[in-house]
Amino acid sequence: MELKPKSAIIEFSSYDDVLLSYFDLQKLITNSVANSSWVNALSAVNGIYLIRHKLDGLLYVGSAYGENGILGRWINYSKTGHGGNILLKDLDPHNFEWSILEITPPTMPADKVIERENRWKKRLGTRAFGLNKN
Repeated sequence: MELKPKSAIIEFSSYDDVLLSYFDLQKLITNSVANSSWVNALSAVNGIYLIRHKLDGLLYVGSAYGENGILGRWINYSKTGHGGNILLKDLDPHNFEWSILEITPPTMPADKVIERENRWKKRLGTRAFGLNKN
């Protein structure tokens, strides 16, 4: 049995099970020691992620392919709420949920990860009916 600090979120179980609120994302980022299973898992992979606006269901598809993988990209969202994305700036990040659509290895070139991101944007219609401007 292990006692977890209040700053810990549930234990990481699978990339398929990731569904984080803004509150949990901030706890994850600001308390990396208490959430080491998440930090280790999210920093080990690149990938395509989804942000859902809970009030109206609008979707945003993004990709992570830089330093520290998905974790590195999500740190920006934790700090700003919008990660620099234009259509997210006017929305309250407390109404967002983060999930992972697809993981890719850190060795995959950035242009290939972006190709996969664009495929998801097309499949989900996030440019025409969602929160993707690009």
